[in-house]
Amino acid sequence: MSYDDDYTALPPTHLPDDTPSNAGLTWEILRDSWSPRTHIRVDRDGDNAVYVDVPAGRTRPAKPHALYLADEQQRFRLLGFDFDAHRDGLFPQVDAAALQAVLTAAHIPHLACVSGPGGGVHVWVRLSAPTPASAVRRLARQLDAVYPSFDPTPLLNAATGCLRAPGSPHRRGGHSAPQGNPRILPVAFPDVVRALAGLRPAAGTSAGSPRAERRQPIDTTAWGTPHLRGIRRPLPAQFRALARKPVALAADASAIGWSLLLACAHARFTQEDVHHAAFVEQWPGLEYLRTVRQADHRSPRPRKEQFLEQQWHRAVDSAAAIPAPPEDAGSAKWQASAERVAAFQQECDRTPNRWHGCTGVVDRLLLDALCWHIARAATTTVHLSERAWALTAGLDRSTVNRRIKTLLAEGWIVRVKDAAGPWAAQWALREGGGKSGSGPNSVEVIDSLAEKLRSARHDVWCAPGWGQTAWAVWRAISDGVRGLRQIRAATGLGVSTIASKLAALRGAGLIDRTGRRAYSGRSRLATAAEHLGIRGAHADKERLYALHSATFVWWLTDRLRDQLSGPSDALAEWGMFPDDHVAASTDPRDVAMVYGAVSAGTPPQVTAWSAAMVLQELHRHRDPRYWRELVADARTALPAAEMYGPAVLHLAA
Repeated sequence: MSYDDDYTALPPTHLPDDTPSNAGLTWEILRDSWSPRTHIRVDRDGDNAVYVDVPAGRTRPAKPHALYLADEQQRFRLLGFDFDAHRDGLFPQVDAAALQAVLTAAHIPHLACVSGPGGGVHVWVRLSAPTPASAVRRLARQLDAVYPSFDPTPLLNAATGCLRAPGSPHRRGGHSAPQGNPRILPVAFPDVVRALAGLRPAAGTSAGSPRAERRQPIDTTAWGTPHLRGIRRPLPAQFRALARKPVALAADASAIGWSLLLACAHARFTQEDVHHAAFVEQWPGLEYLRTVRQADHRSPRPRKEQFLEQQWHRAVDSAAAIPAPPEDAGSAKWQASAERVAAFQQECDRTPNRWHGCTGVVDRLLLDALCWHIARAATTTVHLSERAWALTAGLDRSTVNRRIKTLLAEGWIVRVKDAAGPWAAQWALREGGGKSGSGPNSVEVIDSLAEKLRSARHDVWCAPGWGQTAWAVWRAISDGVRGLRQIRAATGLGVSTIASKLAALRGAGLIDRTGRRAYSGRSRLATAAEHLGIRGAHADKERLYALHSATFVWWLTDRLRDQLSGPSDALAEWGMFPDDHVAASTDPRDVAMVYGAVSAGTPPQVTAWSAAMVLQELHRHRDPRYWRELVADARTALPAAEMYGPAVLHLAA
């Protein structure tokens, strides 16, 4: 498709501004036949800042309101294709008309709505059956590569994705005006996929042209917030300096804040990262998100968190519009890596009995975590520490250390290079395993891996007596396995183990009384973790492992200070690594507090190492952002990996 194709917008046969004569009928259809949920989203103040959930009542809300696209089980019941002029040079009505022509030719019932005074268009399709979010995400990414004005965000987020309802008011005036009768029939999702399968980027543009690489891929977090696909990177030095510099009253805080938001988006930050930076760490450069300039002072910004959400969506959308370099996610290199991982996963699936039982479940999680890191890095090998491996898979470092030996011995993974100093070991999938080629859809496999690992590292599985066996039982029920016999066949666990896990899951409200349905909502899992008293356990493990790494970097920097290229800012801040005298003066209760909820049994002894952990926690707590930067800078300043001898190699491992 191109802008030169002979497509024109459909004639305005809409219900004019949802007038009183048809408003009730239109709303009744949307509420009873369209809406996947009993609640809708309503613009609380009419300024597009705060949308709140309200029950879908008998009458249409007077303020702007939106329909969810997926049901409460995060399965799509509606497809809402959003075309908008989010930057200059886009023609949403042309793109929308092109899509409508394809749907019409394939006899796909749909409804187009002129969304408001800005010229945007929404195209709606009802689905006859609940559709998995991963399948809808693939379709959204396909259309994102075809239509420049298409915004895939609502279709990428099954938890909170929504679109302004037909007939809804617009905050700048007017309504979302339907271009036809809303009584459209639902259609099977595979029919939609077949109708759109032939779409390709505009003719005359090569695969590497700006038009073909118009947008970088956008992913969503577990909380439903958007971010550019890829591993988070450090901010460039000039932006770190900009973030630390106080904003004068006369300075343009808006421009400074926007520059930082764009830099964070390009660095693959998430909205949660920026929220922490703006409101917890209080980056001076993000003053615009916290306050509003008055004549002679800055006053607190009302609804600042909602304002951040709005600005972050803009920043991610703008950053995605800048073409990615060839080595970035979404490139041919990333696709080749994803295909290799998908083929390796398929090979693992051919030996299901290998992943049965408690150790089998753990081993498969370790392989899944390595595959996920390889796919995200778009390489065949990755540097991966045991701590990072454990955090990705929801395990403990000791478990990772023990089980990777088995995977190495069996030839599933290869240690390409040993750990050295602060540099983690380098890992790869086994030779001859996971070669790219025909097989399962690679994007779907990576999405499935991310979802699987996200569920496996939830706080609730850290409860005493639960662990990965409880997760395996819960996961099997979530996948449709029914009855004790089938669960045993799917997991390889013993009958008594399965029975005890079913009782625990039932008591925590994560499965129903019959054991035939599992609940996977975020609020349900969080409530269970709260009930079990282990909410925040994963975050505490992240904190502890970060302290471990920082303490090792401190010890190594102090030991190798004569080999550094210059004075160490870390040593200037932290001083010399603690000795036995410092350990003797350290309170054992402080050591127990530092090791936190993830420590088991007798509290750790007070040693020079644990005393250093206590001191590092004090530095981290005082200024987390500066502490992380200092650790990263100290690590970078250390000698290269090949400079370390056997003793340091042993400690690093």
